[in-house]
Amino acid sequence: MAGLSTFLRHRPKQVAYACYATAQGTMSLMMVMTPLVMSESGHSVPSISLTVAFHVLGMFGFSIPLGRLADRVGRKPLLGAGLAVEAAGAILVPTTGSYLVITLDLFLVGIGWSAVNVSSTVLLADTTSPEERGRAIGAGDTFAGVSSIVMPLIGGFVVDMSGLMAIGVMGGALALAPFPALVRLREQSPGQYEKADSPSGP
Repeated sequence: MAGLSTFLRHRPKQVAYACYATAQGTMSLMMVMTPLVMSESGHSVPSISLTVAFHVLGMFGFSIPLGRLADRVGRKPLLGAGLAVEAAGAILVPTTGSYLVITLDLFLVGIGWSAVNVSSTVLLADTTSPEERGRAIGAGDTFAGVSSIVMPLIGGFVVDMSGLMAIGVMGGALALAPFPALVRLREQSPGQYEKADSPSGP
């Protein structure tokens, strides 16, 4: 029965892990730092809370249609779109003091994260036997959890040294980091991969 080392040698799982970990790190970074951006722009605590609520709506409110989209267009296109949307939202958050714009940008971070979360989980399910699926998905959640702890910690030092604008650059770069691996994934149709990228399990 395959273990973590086998999962990490399998290209689709590498892609799923990389995409989800970076998406989670970007989301956590922006969720922590955006209230600071808004506070610096003079927004009230209740208005900041409302922005975070819209962000959470983006994270979970569209999971069902995004799941349908993953089945219709494929996991790879949705991963790419999710990372791009999340990167755009992250980059734009610190560029303005406008409440509506910041709220929209953080919402984009949330919905981009959701697209990556859904499609990476399905990709892992596609490429893992039922007996191994729980461990494969659990490993992905572990990598994402580490990223969600580390990135906000790093972000605090980045803000201290370089200012709030650097957070947008950092978040955008992190979200786009898995693209070189993603473009090498060969998905012939939704959930179907070329032989080199076929399931590791039986």
